Amino acid sequence: MPGQISIYSAAVFSLLSIIFYSLSRVGFTNNSAPSGNLETDNYKDKWLIMGRFAYYGMFLSVLFASLYLLSNILQHNFQFTYIYEYSSRELFDNFLVATFYAGQEGSFMLWTLFLSIIGFLLIPYTFRRRMENTSMLVFTSVLLFLTVILIFKSPFEYVWNTYADQNVPVGFTPENGRGLNPVLQNYWITIHPPILFLGYSLLAVPYALAAGGFIRGDYRGWIRASVPWTLFATGTLGFGLMLGGFWAYETLGWGGFWAWDPVENSSLIPWLVGIGLLHTTLISQKTGGLLKTNFFMATLSFIFVLYATFLTRSGVLGDTSVHSFVSPGPIVYQLLLFMLGIFVSLALVLIIFRARKSNSVKLNYTLISKEAGLIFGTVLLLLLAFLVSMGTSWPIFAEILGRAKQTVDPNTYNNLGLPLGILILIFSGASIFFQWKKTDKNLFSIIGIPGIVGLVVAIISLVLGADNLWYAAVFGATAFSFYLNGSFIAGKISKSLGMTGAGIAHIGVAFLILGAMLSGGYMETEQISLRHNKSEVVFGEEVRYERREQIERFWNDRDKYKYFVSVGKDTVNPIFYWSDFNQRKSPFMEPGIFRTISEDLYFSPKALIPTYQDDKVTLSKGDSAPLTIDSTFSIQLLGFDMSLVIGDPKAKKATIGTAVRVSSTTKNYVIEDTLYSEIDLAQNLTSPHWYELADEDIEIGFMQIIPNKDDISKTQAVFAFKKPSEGNSEILVFDVSRKPFINLVWGGTLIMVAGIFISLLKYSPRK
Repeated sequence: MPGQISIYSAAVFSLLSIIFYSLSRVGFTNNSAPSGNLETDNYKDKWLIMGRFAYYGMFLSVLFASLYLLSNILQHNFQFTYIYEYSSRELFDNFLVATFYAGQEGSFMLWTLFLSIIGFLLIPYTFRRRMENTSMLVFTSVLLFLTVILIFKSPFEYVWNTYADQNVPVGFTPENGRGLNPVLQNYWITIHPPILFLGYSLLAVPYALAAGGFIRGDYRGWIRASVPWTLFATGTLGFGLMLGGFWAYETLGWGGFWAWDPVENSSLIPWLVGIGLLHTTLISQKTGGLLKTNFFMATLSFIFVLYATFLTRSGVLGDTSVHSFVSPGPIVYQLLLFMLGIFVSLALVLIIFRARKSNSVKLNYTLISKEAGLIFGTVLLLLLAFLVSMGTSWPIFAEILGRAKQTVDPNTYNNLGLPLGILILIFSGASIFFQWKKTDKNLFSIIGIPGIVGLVVAIISLVLGADNLWYAAVFGATAFSFYLNGSFIAGKISKSLGMTGAGIAHIGVAFLILGAMLSGGYMETEQISLRHNKSEVVFGEEVRYERREQIERFWNDRDKYKYFVSVGKDTVNPIFYWSDFNQRKSPFMEPGIFRTISEDLYFSPKALIPTYQDDKVTLSKGDSAPLTIDSTFSIQLLGFDMSLVIGDPKAKKATIGTAVRVSSTTKNYVIEDTLYSEIDLAQNLTSPHWYELADEDIEIGFMQIIPNKDDISKTQAVFAFKKPSEGNSEILVFDVSRKPFINLVWGGTLIMVAGIFISLLKYSPRK
């Protein structure tokens, strides 16, 4: 019980810290504010000291619980349900560590751990700025909710409690766990989720500083204090988003890096708002205005983090997102809603009762000014965040309205986002040279030459074949932004590297948008089928299936094969494998990518079709026929099993079974069983589950269904046969996509994130 006790301890210490910090705040309303000298103020405010040490108690409790969980994972203690469900003895150490946060309970644990560490660092930071009691009061409230969630969704529940209905005896320890989903057994799982959760956690700091500032009536001081944290948060979260996209592109094989999946979007939205917050804080620091706006932006970024948590972990998107967790149960569901409601309510109360006292400076600026450029850029980011949030929430709205629960078409986001992206490129270039209040220079002297360059580039793109005016506009806006931001960097780099951060980030955004447009808008796809030692030509490249090699033989729960497909003088290695994780009902597939500087050829596996010298057999219900590889055996089709049909009927994908009887004319041999196959009805591709006849060198595969729309009873099934001892060849079916300049997406994102972190040199906290 040490782990569960430590969770309870963390919740109690969190509550005590909140109480003591609240009493400290009450005390400061009647006494002088702290001087900022730790030794002196320790004697002035005993409640502050008690609140601080209660937080340290919470921090140590969370740290102990995390280390205890990790220790039990590494020791394969499958008494704990969480460890049993996500871990196994076969996993390597790096994957064992990743199981710490692979499930709901562990992800809450990781988030709580990161927040507690950040708070540990935030205490001296806020104390030096005389912000500790109110800011830590708000920050610790977040931790209180998370620790309470961990009480009800604990990673320390025992298997005999979880499976009590199965009469599991108390003290029982399974010999092995179920293991980690094979799709997640990739090195990216040790990198991407922790970085993403760190970004989430860091966005709690600007909110805590903003709410704390409004509680104590300090409407300006928190803004300067929040900037380094906001930079670090947005840089980290942006990097995490990119890594997630690269992981999907490299491993999942669906052909892209961003699918506008609701859970992907829920991570993007707080990042967009956080970037907007960076821009509005610049205005406040320079002019003293937009105080309420900055509070709103800091609050909104954190609220969207909570909303993302609700969407991802409440189970509401379980039917519409491949990333979503299943429902955590009614108590945790209600706690997530309550947590979201509490922090939204706190923000509303502070806005209603405090905002009018902020005495924000009224901005006095012209349309051609840095204020106008930053405000308009922020509005564009908020508008994009709003559109994405509406689309992301549509499955919930649709269910409330009684409609089918489905996601928004990805093209909707692309069509709405492209014009906004073009405007963002234009304003990120022009505004960087605008002056505060009023730009003395003639507008043409700033944007004239860059504008001409952009226009020329747009026209050239049309001449060279850009068949879409929006795409031509992206080319022109990118050139415009690159010219101005490049000039800005050249003028500032000799003075201060930190001053170049904004320009570098803007150039990264330009490359990112251009790369996304080129790789998506000009993508071409062809489907090819490769036979062993046969060549095909795709996009001017000779492609040949050379051989296959079984890999990772040390795993007993899977058969994994790496295929060697030559592309010109190079080789790509798509992967097919069958795993016990899904009872080998369908293969897992990973893409092969032929990379060049200018483009990728992306080999997305679609099917693996065996080829046989013998004829197949086609049967209607009740029909029988001899096996083509051994006529002493016959197969009869008894019927179809549609009980495992899965997926959206519009997707034309299903798991279909055929009930068969196999008998022998020379032996006393009769079996009846069901053969299953994963069938893509749209492309008529199948992935059969091969059935091996006991004690016979024969396997049977259900290969195809031939529906009869006029008379369902006449629907036919196609069967094939093979002898395992003789081996077999197969046909590899790929969707091959040509993705021009996709490297601009990865490079642009890295440049953008680098620019954000470089800006920390300018806005680093004062000692």
